Amino acid sequence: MKNNFLSFIGIRGENMEKLDKSDFNKEKEYIWKRLSELTQELDEKANSEDLKNLAMSVPESLKDAAQSSRKTSEYRNKAQKAKDEAELAKNIIDSFKSDSESAYERISEIDSSSERIHVKLQALLANADSKYEDLVTAYDESTAAIGKIKAITQEHDALVETVNYIHEYKEECDSNHGKIKNLLSQSAALKREIDNVHDEIFGYESTDTDSETTTRVEGLREKLAKTYKELRAELSTLSGDIEDHKSKTSLYLKELKSDAELKYEEYVSNCNESYEDVLQRIRKLLPQAMTAGLASAYNDKIETEIAEQNKHETSFNKAIFYLFLISLLPFAVNAYRLFASEDDLVTIIKDTPYLLSAMLPLYIPVLWLAYTTNKSYKLSKRLIEEYTHKGVVSKTFEGLSHQIDELEDQKISEELRVKLLFNIVSVNTENPGKLISNYDKSDHPLMDALDKSAQLADAVTKLSKIPGFSAIAKKLDEKANQIVADKADKINSVLGADLDDAGKEDAKNIASKDSRPDQAA
Repeated sequence: MKNNFLSFIGIRGENMEKLDKSDFNKEKEYIWKRLSELTQELDEKANSEDLKNLAMSVPESLKDAAQSSRKTSEYRNKAQKAKDEAELAKNIIDSFKSDSESAYERISEIDSSSERIHVKLQALLANADSKYEDLVTAYDESTAAIGKIKAITQEHDALVETVNYIHEYKEECDSNHGKIKNLLSQSAALKREIDNVHDEIFGYESTDTDSETTTRVEGLREKLAKTYKELRAELSTLSGDIEDHKSKTSLYLKELKSDAELKYEEYVSNCNESYEDVLQRIRKLLPQAMTAGLASAYNDKIETEIAEQNKHETSFNKAIFYLFLISLLPFAVNAYRLFASEDDLVTIIKDTPYLLSAMLPLYIPVLWLAYTTNKSYKLSKRLIEEYTHKGVVSKTFEGLSHQIDELEDQKISEELRVKLLFNIVSVNTENPGKLISNYDKSDHPLMDALDKSAQLADAVTKLSKIPGFSAIAKKLDEKANQIVADKADKINSVLGADLDDAGKEDAKNIASKDSRPDQAA
């Protein structure tokens, strides 16, 4: 693009290369000065004569509209070409920008040496006359350039559209430039992160500003490589140790297996011998073991019953003691009333039946306990005797069987053995539970008395059916009725209830009911 521009103003690139820096600067100043003068002249002419000429040429332009329409397509193509050249120009501008930066540095250097150049310019003024002819040719070329500029002004409308398009394209380029700038900043941040990750993985070199020494900071890759080498070395050593341990373990297991097989064979042989020995002993001791087991079971039951007997004896003694205390309560109350309250003796004697009746709820439960424990104590004593007898018989079986075996007469020995077995079986088959009778009846003494009175009535009834005993049964019945009537009178007097003659009649009716079997007989 720079060469095109130089060729456009009439200066060849080859001639520019021949010029030195001082001549180039001088010519550049002269050309820019001359261009500024030409632009001023063009502006003045455009403002005066050219405007009039354009006004006069408007009808002619209308005539040339058809020709302009044909050129429109050419201009469109040129505009497209100009667009492409503009894109190319953008790239060239970027490169020219970099060149300009370097040129700026050079210009700064040139400015620093401007004084020296000024001295040289004084010397070059002497050579200006010799180069006047060159300037004339440059003037001619400038005149041609002005003609070209006039031609360009004729294409002003198309160029205006092109310029507008270029402005729009420039705005789009600016927006794209902003986006590219944002992407560049994001890319820079991402690059920093990638650099950090790269340094962390591959390591980096750190320089100390004080000592100016460079140290290598290891990364994860180097650490992993070292760790891998160490692990590989350890694995090689471990594999060797494992092989040694494997060989030693196999030898030890073989020895252990052989020792275990020998010990197992010895143990099996010893167990077989012990089994045979124990089996023979069991077969020899089987009868004795049976009788010994029975005797041991009987001894256990004896100990259990002894414990129960002791418990019942303790309960019976406590019940007797409590009955004694309860019996002392009426005496203590009457003594207190007589001596402390100073009540009348007759009143105390009169109130004694009431006091005794009030003591019955305390006296009857303790009496019931004493009665029950007495029966249980006797039952335990009887069971102890029964189990003791069975245990003694079981213990003497083995001795008697040996004595029977020692008899010379086999017939008598067999008979005695059968009898001994029969006695053992009969003794052991007897259930001691048969001694526990009347378990379905209450142990209350009152109930026991009623049961016995009922049994007595049944006995009298049966006795009245026997010839010659009816008079005796009648006499016993009358005596029983009299006893019942007396007991009813005593109960009425003790309780002090308002029992009228109806109670006596009821008691007589009960007695008469009991005597009906005798009358029927």
